[in-house]
Amino acid sequence: MTSSTANYSIGNDRFSSEAATWDSKPEVVESSRLCLRSILSHSSTHFASLSTSRVLEIGCGTGLLTIPLAEHVESVLALDTASGMIDMLHSKIRTEGLDGKVQAKVKLLESSDDEVLEGRRFDAAVSHLVFHHVPDMSQLVKVMWGTLKQGGRIWVSDFEDDGVQAERFHPKDKHAGVERHGLKRNVMEGILTQAGFDKVEVFESFKMDKTVEDGSVQSFPFLAMTGVRS
Repeated sequence: MTSSTANYSIGNDRFSSEAATWDSKPEVVESSRLCLRSILSHSSTHFASLSTSRVLEIGCGTGLLTIPLAEHVESVLALDTASGMIDMLHSKIRTEGLDGKVQAKVKLLESSDDEVLEGRRFDAAVSHLVFHHVPDMSQLVKVMWGTLKQGGRIWVSDFEDDGVQAERFHPKDKHAGVERHGLKRNVMEGILTQAGFDKVEVFESFKMDKTVEDGSVQSFPFLAMTGVRS
């Protein structure tokens, strides 16, 4: 077991155990809604044709982004490393009648040639509120690059590391499962560029108010990090 796999395994236990109550977390629900809104608001300028796009989602959780996104695209392959999360998503897929449109599988994607992809290449690869848990962001971005067709777009969404205040996004008892307290703009721009993406953009996509550990409300900026495989 590699160190990155070991770290994911530790995280899997936590997220699987939290799956049943995940959709009751207001910040998770709201950030997913705002992420979708950001994707849709940029669809005319950043996606060739969203309605005919085949999308790969990394770290789908219970499908809070997956299910509403599926209404706007051709298909979604949703992956997560926590089996409890995928079980919850499978239930939603059945309830919404999306069996032919959304696939959900338990997988730590470490190669763009993984059999879970069945040789497919995608029009878009998206990931929301995942990268601050990822040990090696550069490696994952390279894998996502490899899953895309020519002209395909990556779209990573996560909260910004804008200083020490970003540490308050998670309560202290959850810090052990967090690789970094948000993402830095210049770091992500460099990672996407080095992976081979063109037209790289990193920008604030929305802000979200969240009640933090001491009971106060703090506004957290979220970044969209995007580029094209040309």
